[in-house]
Amino acid sequence: MKKIFITFLLLSNFSLLRGVMKHAMRFTGILLLSGLFLRLYGQSDPLFFDHISIEQGLSHRVVYASLQDKNGFMWFATEGGLNRYDGYQFVVYQSDPRVPNSLAYINISAMQEDSSGNLWLATWGGGLDEFDPRTEHFTHYQFNPKNPNGISDNRIQSLYTDHEGVLWVGTLAGGLNKLIRDAS
Repeated sequence: MKKIFITFLLLSNFSLLRGVMKHAMRFTGILLLSGLFLRLYGQSDPLFFDHISIEQGLSHRVVYASLQDKNGFMWFATEGGLNRYDGYQFVVYQSDPRVPNSLAYINISAMQEDSSGNLWLATWGGGLDEFDPRTEHFTHYQFNPKNPNGISDNRIQSLYTDHEGVLWVGTLAGGLNKLIRDAS
């Protein structure tokens, strides 16, 4: 009787041991797979940022907007004017009261490129500027209380070009403006 009992005990412990081993193997497999997953996907190469600042020619350390134009130039709207970057050096466009076709106001809050390749600039006090990169001339659209069809405020906060190419201009105190191009 003792032999049967001992054999039963060994067999039942073996079944128990086999169940524990089975679960341990599953758990070990899961740990190995999750470790492999973390190794492959959780530890990607670190990101690196190249810092471009006034030391490299940027006109101001505060940058409000950026875009890449159809020719590949990067444009940056700053508190110190409009900056064109070709990947190597900057060309800076600033306001000069002695030059009528210069930027209206140095602080630019937003910008958009139109289908002709012109840049539309929202200035914070000088209204809306249209910049033609081919001639490097700025055309100014400023608030005039005598013109009911003009822009409603010189402090522009946002610009948006919709799917039809219409430019929408958000101002600080004059609401929203929709630019309607004269067909003539």
